[in-house]
Amino acid sequence: MSRIGSFTEDDAARLSGVSVGQLRAWNRNGFFVPSVLDADGVPYGRIYSFRDVAALRVLNNLRNNMKCSMPHLREVREKLSGLGNDRWTRTRLHVVNRQVVFVPEGSDRPQSVIDGQGVITIVLADVIEDLEAAVSRLNARDPETSGRISQSRHVMRNKPVIAGTRIPVSTIKEWLDAGYSSARIMAEYPDLTADDIEAARVYEKERAA
Repeated sequence: MSRIGSFTEDDAARLSGVSVGQLRAWNRNGFFVPSVLDADGVPYGRIYSFRDVAALRVLNNLRNNMKCSMPHLREVREKLSGLGNDRWTRTRLHVVNRQVVFVPEGSDRPQSVIDGQGVITIVLADVIEDLEAAVSRLNARDPETSGRISQSRHVMRNKPVIAGTRIPVSTIKEWLDAGYSSARIMAEYPDLTADDIEAARVYEKERAA
């Protein structure tokens, strides 16, 4: 599962600013449920899409920074239910006095989501560009993972991989068995280091033993 298009609960928390505890509470009470599904339409545990995380960044602004009340956000969510889980990013939201307002389609005048009254607004910043930058930083490999092997049920179906990447150890072994040098393998996989390849070599040797 690509880290570009889907994110674990921990990654979603880091990217959105919403705490893991808050994510779990919102999931349990149905306020915000992760949208990533498997081939049979069953939710993948706590796996969030890019758009989920974008929505969560907005919700973090509304709830944790702007201090909008949960009852109010539930009302807003009900009013905007026709837009689906991306309602928070496809609609231009504003906040005034802890109340959410938006500009209706075909109008240039902000209105209250709840009562339709015109208001003076503070524009809520667009989150998409910032989120893309944050995802790029998240996907940048930590140098401290060099030469390490890791496993996670959310990465390559729990196969052993080079830590900080999605490259299976078995793939490195196949290249080594085919007679390719470390330099050639690193040319094919620029994220890899010589320590990674040696770690893969040792790991497969010990597993075979």
